[in-house]
Amino acid sequence: MSGKKSILARLLSNENIEVRHGSYETAFFDIKNRILGLPLWNDDKVYDLLIGHEVGHALYTPFEGWNKALSENKKIPKSIYNVVEDVRIERLIQNKYPGLIACFNKGYKYMNEKDFFELNGVDYIRVNDFNFIDRLNLKAKLRELIDVEFTEYEESLFEKCKSTETWEDVEKVTEEIYEYMKNDILNIKFKENVYGSSKEKSDGENGENESATISNGGNDEDGSAPISEESIQSLESITDKKFEENKSKNLLSRDAFGNLEKISQGLNKQQRQESLIDYNKLKAFRSATRYVNNVTNTKKFIKENENVVANMVKEFEIRKSAHQYSKASISRSGTLDVDKLYQYKLTDDIFLRNVKLADSKNHGMVMLIDYSGSMSSILSKVIKQTLVLSMFCKKANIPFIVYGFTGDNYFEEYSDKIFYEHIDNRRNFVFELLSSNMDKIKYQEAFGILVDQSNKEKYQNIGYECLGNTPLN
Repeated sequence: MSGKKSILARLLSNENIEVRHGSYETAFFDIKNRILGLPLWNDDKVYDLLIGHEVGHALYTPFEGWNKALSENKKIPKSIYNVVEDVRIERLIQNKYPGLIACFNKGYKYMNEKDFFELNGVDYIRVNDFNFIDRLNLKAKLRELIDVEFTEYEESLFEKCKSTETWEDVEKVTEEIYEYMKNDILNIKFKENVYGSSKEKSDGENGENESATISNGGNDEDGSAPISEESIQSLESITDKKFEENKSKNLLSRDAFGNLEKISQGLNKQQRQESLIDYNKLKAFRSATRYVNNVTNTKKFIKENENVVANMVKEFEIRKSAHQYSKASISRSGTLDVDKLYQYKLTDDIFLRNVKLADSKNHGMVMLIDYSGSMSSILSKVIKQTLVLSMFCKKANIPFIVYGFTGDNYFEEYSDKIFYEHIDNRRNFVFELLSSNMDKIKYQEAFGILVDQSNKEKYQNIGYECLGNTPLN
Protein backbone atom coordinates (compact mmCIF):
# COMPACT_ATOMS: atom_id res chain seq x y z
CA MET A 1 0.00 0.00 0.00
CA SER A 2 2.68 2.53 1.02
CA GLY A 3 4.57 1.94 -2.23
CA LYS A 4 1.53 2.70 -4.37
CA LYS A 5 0.68 5.78 -2.35
CA SER A 6 4.27 7.00 -2.61
CA ILE A 7 3.94 6.91 -6.40
CA LEU A 8 0.60 8.74 -6.16
CA ALA A 9 2.18 11.48 -4.03
CA ARG A 10 5.03 11.92 -6.52
CA LEU A 11 2.61 12.15 -9.43
CA LEU A 12 0.43 14.71 -7.70
CA SER A 13 3.41 16.84 -6.73
CA ASN A 14 4.71 16.87 -10.34
CA GLU A 15 8.22 15.92 -9.19
CA ASN A 16 10.14 12.95 -7.88
CA ILE A 17 9.99 14.02 -4.25
CA GLU A 18 11.12 11.62 -1.55
CA VAL A 19 8.10 10.08 0.17
CA ARG A 20 8.71 8.52 3.58
CA HIS A 21 6.12 6.47 5.43
CA GLY A 22 7.24 6.36 9.04
CA SER A 23 6.39 6.50 12.73
CA TYR A 24 4.98 10.01 12.55
CA GLU A 25 2.08 11.45 14.54
CA THR A 26 1.20 13.74 11.65
CA ALA A 27 2.21 14.37 8.07
CA PHE A 28 4.82 16.98 7.16
CA PHE A 29 6.65 18.37 4.15
CA ASP A 30 10.30 19.46 4.25
CA ILE A 31 10.36 22.10 1.53
CA LYS A 32 14.16 22.43 1.61
CA ASN A 33 14.98 18.73 1.15
CA ARG A 34 11.74 17.98 -0.75
CA ILE A 35 10.74 15.18 1.63
CA LEU A 36 7.09 14.31 2.22
CA GLY A 37 6.62 12.42 5.49
CA LEU A 38 3.42 10.42 5.80
CA PRO A 39 2.15 8.50 8.84
CA LEU A 40 1.04 4.90 8.42
CA TRP A 41 -2.67 5.62 8.15
CA ASN A 42 -4.63 2.38 8.49
CA ASP A 43 -7.87 3.32 6.71
CA ASP A 44 -8.00 3.17 2.91
CA LYS A 45 -11.23 5.21 2.82
CA VAL A 46 -9.39 8.42 3.70
CA TYR A 47 -5.89 7.72 2.35
CA ASP A 48 -6.35 9.56 -0.96
CA LEU A 49 -7.87 12.57 0.82
CA LEU A 50 -5.00 12.78 3.30
CA ILE A 51 -2.33 12.39 0.62
CA GLY A 52 -4.06 14.97 -1.58
CA HIS A 53 -4.20 17.36 1.39
CA GLU A 54 -0.49 16.94 2.21
CA VAL A 55 0.58 17.26 -1.43
CA GLY A 56 -1.47 20.47 -1.47
CA HIS A 57 0.70 21.78 1.37
CA ALA A 58 3.80 20.55 -0.48
CA LEU A 59 2.83 22.45 -3.61
CA TYR A 60 1.36 25.65 -2.22
CA THR A 61 2.33 26.30 1.42
CA PRO A 62 5.61 28.29 1.57
CA PHE A 63 7.85 27.02 4.36
CA GLU A 64 9.41 30.41 5.04
CA GLY A 65 6.09 32.27 4.97
CA TRP A 66 4.40 29.83 7.34
CA ASN A 67 7.24 29.87 9.91
CA LYS A 68 7.66 33.63 9.68
CA ALA A 69 3.96 34.28 10.25
CA LEU A 70 3.81 32.02 13.31
CA SER A 71 7.00 33.44 14.83
CA GLU A 72 6.39 37.15 14.16
CA ASN A 73 2.64 37.30 14.72
CA LYS A 74 2.26 35.20 17.84
CA LYS A 75 -0.94 36.96 18.92
CA ILE A 76 -2.89 35.06 16.24
CA PRO A 77 -3.51 31.39 17.18
CA LYS A 78 -1.94 28.83 14.87
CA SER A 79 -5.27 27.08 14.32
CA ILE A 80 -6.72 30.15 12.56
CA TYR A 81 -3.82 30.15 10.09
CA ASN A 82 -4.26 26.39 9.70
CA VAL A 83 -7.98 26.54 8.91
CA VAL A 84 -7.62 29.36 6.37
CA GLU A 85 -4.62 27.72 4.69
CA ASP A 86 -6.44 24.36 4.53
CA VAL A 87 -9.28 26.03 2.65
CA ARG A 88 -6.83 27.48 0.13
CA ILE A 89 -4.66 24.43 -0.54
CA GLU A 90 -7.61 22.03 -0.74
CA ARG A 91 -9.31 24.23 -3.29
CA LEU A 92 -6.12 24.61 -5.35
CA ILE A 93 -5.25 20.89 -5.33
CA GLN A 94 -8.80 19.94 -6.37
CA ASN A 95 -8.74 22.53 -9.15
CA LYS A 96 -5.45 21.09 -10.37
CA TYR A 97 -6.63 17.47 -10.09
CA PRO A 98 -10.45 17.30 -10.41
CA GLY A 99 -10.30 13.55 -9.82
CA LEU A 100 -9.56 14.30 -6.15
CA ILE A 101 -12.89 16.06 -5.59
CA ALA A 102 -14.74 12.77 -5.07
CA CYS A 103 -11.93 11.55 -2.76
CA PHE A 104 -12.26 14.66 -0.58
CA ASN A 105 -16.06 14.47 -0.47
CA LYS A 106 -16.13 10.77 0.42
CA GLY A 107 -13.29 11.11 2.89
CA TYR A 108 -14.80 13.98 4.85
CA LYS A 109 -18.22 12.33 4.80
CA TYR A 110 -16.68 9.17 6.28
CA MET A 111 -14.77 11.09 8.95
CA ASN A 112 -17.88 13.10 9.85
CA GLU A 113 -19.81 9.84 10.28
CA LYS A 114 -17.00 8.65 12.58
CA ASP A 115 -17.37 11.96 14.48
CA PHE A 116 -13.79 13.15 13.92
CA PHE A 117 -14.95 16.73 14.61
CA GLU A 118 -16.73 15.55 17.78
CA LEU A 119 -20.02 17.24 16.96
CA ASN A 120 -22.05 14.54 18.72
CA GLY A 121 -22.53 14.91 22.44
CA VAL A 122 -20.82 18.30 22.78
CA ASP A 123 -22.01 20.87 25.29
CA TYR A 124 -23.15 23.23 22.54
CA ILE A 125 -26.84 23.43 21.76
CA ARG A 126 -26.17 23.41 18.05
CA VAL A 127 -23.37 23.85 15.51
CA ASN A 128 -24.15 27.54 15.12
CA ASP A 129 -23.14 28.11 18.73
CA PHE A 130 -19.51 27.46 17.76
CA ASN A 131 -17.22 30.45 17.26
CA PHE A 132 -16.68 31.76 13.74
CA ILE A 133 -13.43 29.93 12.92
CA ASP A 134 -15.02 26.58 13.86
CA ARG A 135 -18.11 27.24 11.77
CA LEU A 136 -15.86 28.26 8.88
CA ASN A 137 -13.77 25.09 9.29
CA LEU A 138 -16.82 22.81 9.38
CA LYS A 139 -18.51 24.40 6.37
CA ALA A 140 -15.30 24.42 4.29
CA LYS A 141 -14.64 20.72 4.89
CA LEU A 142 -18.12 19.20 5.14
CA ARG A 143 -19.79 21.51 2.60
CA GLU A 144 -23.37 20.39 1.89
CA LEU A 145 -23.21 17.78 4.65
CA ILE A 146 -23.81 20.49 7.26
CA ASP A 147 -25.90 23.65 7.59
CA VAL A 148 -24.06 26.59 9.13
CA GLU A 149 -25.37 30.09 9.79
CA PHE A 150 -23.21 33.15 9.09
CA THR A 151 -23.88 36.83 9.56
CA GLU A 152 -23.51 39.05 6.52
CA TYR A 153 -19.99 40.09 7.56
CA GLU A 154 -19.02 36.50 8.39
CA GLU A 155 -20.24 35.43 4.97
CA SER A 156 -17.97 38.03 3.35
CA LEU A 157 -15.01 36.72 5.38
CA PHE A 158 -15.84 33.18 4.29
CA GLU A 159 -15.91 34.24 0.64
CA LYS A 160 -12.54 35.97 1.05
CA CYS A 161 -11.18 32.81 2.60
CA LYS A 162 -12.41 30.68 -0.32
CA SER A 163 -10.89 33.07 -2.88
CA THR A 164 -7.36 33.22 -1.44
CA GLU A 165 -4.70 32.53 -4.06
CA THR A 166 -1.37 33.36 -2.42
CA TRP A 167 0.13 33.04 1.05
CA GLU A 168 -0.09 36.82 1.37
CA ASP A 169 -3.86 36.52 0.85
CA VAL A 170 -3.99 33.94 3.64
CA GLU A 171 -2.15 36.25 6.04
CA LYS A 172 -4.48 39.14 5.22
CA VAL A 173 -7.69 37.14 5.68
CA THR A 174 -6.36 35.51 8.86
CA GLU A 175 -5.67 38.95 10.31
CA GLU A 176 -9.21 40.08 9.48
CA ILE A 177 -10.73 36.95 11.02
CA TYR A 178 -8.64 37.41 14.17
CA GLU A 179 -9.65 41.05 14.56
CA TYR A 180 -13.32 40.19 14.03
CA MET A 181 -13.25 37.38 16.60
CA LYS A 182 -11.26 39.49 19.07
CA ASN A 183 -13.78 42.34 18.84
CA ASP A 184 -16.59 39.85 19.23
CA ILE A 185 -15.03 38.64 22.50
CA LEU A 186 -14.58 42.25 23.66
CA ASN A 187 -18.25 42.96 22.96
CA ILE A 188 -19.28 39.92 25.00
CA LYS A 189 -17.00 40.92 27.88
CA PHE A 190 -18.36 44.49 27.79
CA LYS A 191 -21.95 43.32 27.90
CA GLU A 192 -21.19 40.98 30.79
CA ASN A 193 -19.56 43.84 32.71
CA VAL A 194 -22.33 46.38 32.02
CA TYR A 195 -25.47 44.24 32.00
CA GLY A 196 -24.39 41.20 33.99
CA SER A 197 -24.88 37.65 32.78
CA SER A 198 -28.48 38.10 31.65
CA LYS A 199 -28.67 36.65 28.16
CA GLU A 200 -31.91 38.47 27.35
CA LYS A 201 -30.30 41.88 28.02
CA SER A 202 -27.04 41.13 26.23
CA ASP A 203 -28.85 39.79 23.18
CA GLY A 204 -30.84 42.98 22.91
CA GLU A 205 -27.86 45.32 22.96
CA ASN A 206 -25.51 46.12 20.16
CA GLY A 207 -22.37 46.77 22.19
CA GLU A 208 -20.22 47.57 19.16
CA ASN A 209 -19.54 51.21 20.08
CA GLU A 210 -19.28 50.53 23.80
CA SER A 211 -16.54 47.96 23.30
CA ALA A 212 -14.16 50.70 22.24
CA THR A 213 -14.33 52.23 25.72
CA ILE A 214 -13.28 49.11 27.62
CA SER A 215 -10.10 49.55 29.62
CA ASN A 216 -8.20 46.55 30.95
CA GLY A 217 -5.16 48.40 32.15
CA GLY A 218 -3.63 49.22 28.78
CA ASN A 219 -3.91 48.94 25.01
CA ASP A 220 -2.30 46.79 22.31
CA GLU A 221 0.19 48.36 19.93
CA ASP A 222 -2.59 48.89 17.39
CA GLY A 223 -4.59 50.88 19.95
CA SER A 224 -7.21 48.22 20.61
CA ALA A 225 -7.93 46.93 24.09
CA PRO A 226 -5.87 43.87 25.05
CA ILE A 227 -7.67 40.63 25.76
CA SER A 228 -6.83 38.10 28.43
CA GLU A 229 -5.01 34.79 27.90
CA GLU A 230 -8.29 33.00 28.55
CA SER A 231 -9.96 34.98 25.79
CA ILE A 232 -7.10 34.24 23.37
CA GLN A 233 -7.60 30.54 24.04
CA SER A 234 -11.24 30.90 23.03
CA LEU A 235 -10.08 32.06 19.58
CA GLU A 236 -8.54 28.64 18.90
CA SER A 237 -10.41 26.35 16.54
CA ILE A 238 -11.81 23.53 18.67
CA THR A 239 -12.91 21.47 15.65
CA ASP A 240 -9.46 21.74 14.03
CA LYS A 241 -7.83 20.53 17.24
CA LYS A 242 -10.29 17.65 17.70
CA PHE A 243 -9.93 16.66 14.05
CA GLU A 244 -6.14 16.34 14.34
CA GLU A 245 -6.42 14.47 17.64
CA ASN A 246 -8.86 11.93 16.18
CA LYS A 247 -6.72 11.43 13.07
CA SER A 248 -3.83 10.53 15.34
CA LYS A 249 -5.98 8.35 17.62
CA ASN A 250 -8.12 6.50 15.07
CA LEU A 251 -6.08 6.35 11.86
CA LEU A 252 -2.64 5.33 13.19
CA SER A 253 -1.63 1.80 14.16
CA ARG A 254 -0.47 1.55 17.76
CA ASP A 255 0.62 -1.21 20.10
CA ALA A 256 -0.99 -2.16 23.42
CA PHE A 257 0.88 0.69 25.13
CA GLY A 258 -0.31 3.32 22.67
CA ASN A 259 3.06 3.62 20.90
CA LEU A 260 3.26 4.04 17.14
CA GLU A 261 4.56 1.17 15.04
CA LYS A 262 8.34 1.47 14.70
CA ILE A 263 9.51 2.16 11.15
CA SER A 264 13.18 2.69 10.30
CA GLN A 265 14.29 4.75 7.34
CA GLY A 266 17.25 2.40 6.83
CA LEU A 267 20.78 3.67 6.22
CA ASN A 268 21.80 6.93 4.64
CA LYS A 269 24.55 7.09 2.01
CA GLN A 270 27.40 7.58 4.47
CA GLN A 271 26.17 4.76 6.70
CA ARG A 272 25.91 2.41 3.73
CA GLN A 273 29.52 3.12 2.84
CA GLU A 274 30.60 2.53 6.44
CA SER A 275 28.66 -0.72 6.68
CA LEU A 276 29.96 -2.25 3.44
CA ILE A 277 33.24 -4.14 4.07
CA ASP A 278 35.20 -5.09 0.94
CA TYR A 279 37.31 -8.25 0.82
CA ASN A 280 40.63 -6.48 1.46
CA LYS A 281 39.32 -5.00 4.69
CA LEU A 282 37.76 -8.32 5.66
CA LYS A 283 41.07 -10.11 5.03
CA ALA A 284 42.93 -7.66 7.27
CA PHE A 285 40.65 -8.60 10.18
CA ARG A 286 40.95 -12.33 9.50
CA SER A 287 44.31 -12.61 11.27
CA ALA A 288 42.63 -14.12 14.30
CA THR A 289 40.07 -16.18 12.39
CA ARG A 290 39.46 -19.82 13.24
CA TYR A 291 39.45 -20.79 9.55
CA VAL A 292 42.27 -21.07 7.00
CA ASN A 293 42.73 -21.85 3.31
CA ASN A 294 43.51 -25.59 3.31
CA VAL A 295 44.46 -26.42 -0.28
CA THR A 296 43.88 -30.16 0.18
CA ASN A 297 40.36 -29.68 1.50
CA THR A 298 39.61 -27.17 -1.25
CA LYS A 299 40.65 -29.59 -4.02
CA LYS A 300 38.60 -32.35 -2.38
CA PHE A 301 35.53 -30.10 -2.23
CA ILE A 302 35.87 -29.13 -5.89
CA LYS A 303 36.27 -32.77 -6.96
CA GLU A 304 33.21 -33.87 -4.94
CA ASN A 305 31.01 -31.25 -6.58
CA GLU A 306 32.39 -31.01 -10.12
CA ASN A 307 29.80 -33.47 -11.50
CA VAL A 308 26.96 -31.48 -9.93
CA VAL A 309 28.37 -28.26 -11.35
CA ALA A 310 28.84 -29.84 -14.80
CA ASN A 311 25.19 -30.92 -14.87
CA MET A 312 24.11 -27.44 -13.80
CA VAL A 313 26.14 -25.87 -16.61
CA LYS A 314 24.76 -28.38 -19.13
CA GLU A 315 21.19 -27.59 -18.07
CA PHE A 316 21.94 -23.88 -18.24
CA GLU A 317 23.36 -24.14 -21.77
CA ILE A 318 20.30 -26.08 -22.94
CA ARG A 319 17.97 -23.46 -21.51
CA LYS A 320 20.14 -20.69 -22.91
CA SER A 321 20.02 -22.18 -26.42
CA ALA A 322 16.27 -22.66 -26.18
CA HIS A 323 15.88 -19.05 -25.14
CA GLN A 324 18.11 -17.84 -27.96
CA TYR A 325 16.23 -19.68 -30.69
CA SER A 326 12.81 -18.84 -29.27
CA LYS A 327 13.73 -15.15 -29.57
CA ALA A 328 15.70 -15.49 -32.84
CA SER A 329 14.94 -13.13 -35.71
CA ILE A 330 15.64 -13.74 -39.42
CA SER A 331 16.53 -10.94 -41.80
CA ARG A 332 17.68 -10.66 -45.40
CA SER A 333 21.36 -9.95 -45.80
CA GLY A 334 21.22 -8.19 -49.17
CA THR A 335 23.60 -10.81 -50.66
CA LEU A 336 22.37 -13.14 -53.42
CA ASP A 337 22.03 -16.84 -52.65
CA VAL A 338 23.51 -18.54 -55.77
CA ASP A 339 21.60 -21.74 -55.01
CA LYS A 340 18.32 -19.85 -55.55
CA LEU A 341 19.18 -17.87 -58.67
CA TYR A 342 17.24 -20.26 -60.93
CA GLN A 343 14.04 -19.17 -59.11
CA TYR A 344 14.44 -15.47 -59.88
CA LYS A 345 11.49 -15.51 -62.35
CA LEU A 346 9.18 -17.14 -59.81
CA THR A 347 10.13 -15.41 -56.54
CA ASP A 348 12.19 -12.53 -55.24
CA ASP A 349 13.32 -14.59 -52.24
CA ILE A 350 16.81 -15.22 -53.62
CA PHE A 351 18.89 -13.51 -50.92
CA LEU A 352 20.90 -15.01 -48.14
CA ARG A 353 19.31 -14.76 -44.69
CA ASN A 354 20.90 -13.87 -41.35
CA VAL A 355 19.72 -15.45 -38.13
CA LYS A 356 20.12 -13.10 -35.18
CA LEU A 357 20.05 -14.88 -31.82
CA ALA A 358 18.84 -13.23 -28.64
CA ASP A 359 21.34 -12.11 -26.05
CA SER A 360 21.67 -14.97 -23.57
CA LYS A 361 24.05 -13.47 -21.01
CA ASN A 362 22.83 -10.13 -19.81
CA HIS A 363 22.66 -10.98 -16.12
CA GLY A 364 24.70 -11.67 -13.01
CA MET A 365 24.14 -13.10 -9.55
CA VAL A 366 24.31 -11.51 -6.09
CA MET A 367 24.25 -13.97 -3.18
CA LEU A 368 23.57 -12.91 0.42
CA ILE A 369 24.35 -15.15 3.41
CA ASP A 370 22.69 -14.46 6.75
CA TYR A 371 25.31 -14.60 9.54
CA SER A 372 22.83 -14.17 12.40
CA GLY A 373 23.13 -16.32 15.53
CA SER A 374 20.19 -18.56 14.63
CA MET A 375 22.14 -19.74 11.56
CA SER A 376 24.93 -21.42 13.60
CA SER A 377 23.70 -25.01 13.11
CA ILE A 378 23.07 -24.77 9.36
CA LEU A 379 25.43 -22.04 8.19
CA SER A 380 28.07 -24.55 7.05
CA LYS A 381 25.52 -26.16 4.72
CA VAL A 382 24.41 -22.78 3.41
CA ILE A 383 28.03 -21.81 2.68
CA LYS A 384 28.56 -25.13 0.89
CA GLN A 385 25.52 -24.53 -1.33
CA THR A 386 26.76 -21.00 -2.05
CA LEU A 387 30.18 -22.34 -3.08
CA VAL A 388 28.56 -24.78 -5.51
CA LEU A 389 26.59 -21.87 -7.04
CA SER A 390 29.83 -19.88 -7.27
CA MET A 391 31.54 -22.77 -9.09
CA PHE A 392 28.62 -22.92 -11.51
CA CYS A 393 28.82 -19.16 -12.18
CA LYS A 394 32.57 -19.40 -12.72
CA LYS A 395 32.25 -22.27 -15.20
CA ALA A 396 29.30 -20.71 -17.04
CA ASN A 397 31.13 -17.36 -17.13
CA ILE A 398 28.38 -15.56 -15.23
CA PRO A 399 29.54 -12.58 -13.10
CA PHE A 400 28.70 -12.96 -9.42
CA ILE A 401 29.45 -11.67 -5.93
CA VAL A 402 28.80 -13.19 -2.49
CA TYR A 403 28.09 -11.08 0.61
CA GLY A 404 27.54 -11.97 4.23
CA PHE A 405 25.53 -9.73 6.58
CA THR A 406 25.16 -9.55 10.33
CA GLY A 407 24.62 -7.24 13.28
CA ASP A 408 26.15 -7.51 16.75
CA ASN A 409 23.51 -5.41 18.47
CA TYR A 410 19.81 -4.75 18.12
CA PHE A 411 19.17 -1.02 17.98
CA GLU A 412 15.92 0.81 18.59
CA GLU A 413 17.08 4.25 17.44
CA TYR A 414 14.33 4.63 14.89
CA SER A 415 13.16 7.69 13.00
CA ASP A 416 9.94 8.21 14.94
CA LYS A 417 11.05 11.54 16.47
CA ILE A 418 12.87 13.34 13.66
CA PHE A 419 12.22 12.37 10.06
CA TYR A 420 15.86 12.32 8.93
CA GLU A 421 17.15 10.05 11.70
CA HIS A 422 18.31 6.61 10.57
CA ILE A 423 18.93 3.33 12.33
CA ASP A 424 22.30 3.04 14.12
CA ASN A 425 24.73 1.16 11.87
CA ARG A 426 27.84 0.97 14.03
CA ARG A 427 27.69 -2.82 14.46
CA ASN A 428 25.76 -3.79 11.32
CA PHE A 429 27.90 -5.06 8.44
CA VAL A 430 27.66 -6.37 4.91
CA PHE A 431 31.00 -7.97 3.98
CA GLU A 432 32.33 -9.27 0.66
CA LEU A 433 33.21 -12.97 0.77
CA LEU A 434 33.77 -13.96 -2.85
CA SER A 435 33.56 -12.37 -6.29
CA SER A 436 34.17 -13.18 -9.93
CA ASN A 437 36.10 -9.89 -10.15
CA MET A 438 38.86 -11.16 -7.86
CA ASP A 439 42.20 -12.13 -9.36
CA LYS A 440 43.15 -15.84 -9.34
CA ILE A 441 45.24 -15.83 -6.14
CA LYS A 442 42.72 -13.82 -4.13
CA TYR A 443 39.82 -15.92 -5.44
CA GLN A 444 41.49 -19.20 -4.46
CA GLU A 445 42.26 -17.85 -1.00
CA ALA A 446 38.71 -16.57 -0.41
CA PHE A 447 37.19 -19.77 -1.81
CA GLY A 448 39.43 -21.94 0.37
CA ILE A 449 38.50 -20.16 3.62
CA LEU A 450 34.80 -20.59 2.83
CA VAL A 451 35.42 -24.29 2.17
CA ASP A 452 37.02 -24.56 5.60
CA GLN A 453 34.01 -22.81 7.15
CA SER A 454 31.63 -25.22 5.40
CA ASN A 455 33.45 -28.27 6.79
CA LYS A 456 32.49 -27.50 10.40
CA GLU A 457 29.27 -28.91 11.86
CA LYS A 458 28.73 -25.77 13.93
CA TYR A 459 30.03 -22.43 12.73
CA GLN A 460 32.11 -20.29 15.08
CA ASN A 461 34.05 -17.18 14.16
CA ILE A 462 35.09 -13.72 15.32
CA GLY A 463 35.50 -10.28 13.76
CA TYR A 464 33.14 -9.15 11.00
CA GLU A 465 32.10 -12.76 10.37
CA CYS A 466 30.95 -13.47 13.91
CA LEU A 467 27.34 -14.47 14.35
CA GLY A 468 25.18 -11.69 15.73
CA ASN A 469 21.66 -10.36 15.55
CA THR A 470 19.82 -9.92 12.29
CA PRO A 471 19.80 -6.35 10.89
CA LEU A 472 16.55 -7.25 9.09
CA ASN A 473 14.83 -6.83 12.46
